[in-house]
Amino acid sequence: MSQPENEQLGSVIWAQSGIAKRKDGVEPFVQLMKDDRVVGQFTVELAREFAGNLLAAAEAAESDAIFTLFSTNELGMDLETASKILVAFRKYRGASGKPSNATSRNEFVVTDQHVKPDETEEIG
Repeated sequence: MSQPENEQLGSVIWAQSGIAKRKDGVEPFVQLMKDDRVVGQFTVELAREFAGNLLAAAEAAESDAIFTLFSTNELGMDLETASKILVAFRKYRGASGKPSNATSRNEFVVTDQHVKPDETEEIG
């Protein structure tokens, strides 16, 4: 992608695979990138969990949108009231063990276990 096209799109968030050389072999990892900057590094297991969290958040976002449209269009609520009910619904959904939107950046896990300068050397 050329630089002018990238500037039109704004920042790009993407994932990149990598392996780290270790004394006893290699270890896979996944980096979360923002443009050309590493913003997080995950074990393969945590990357899969994070991907699952993204899918759950996408599902919750669609559900939230449908709930809000139903509340405003069918029940005649104003957006402020519907939004207050939606916040309570999200808490209830989260407490029930169902996928919910993250409410805190502390819900995300970033690992640095692959960054061990004395043992590892990034290969790709």
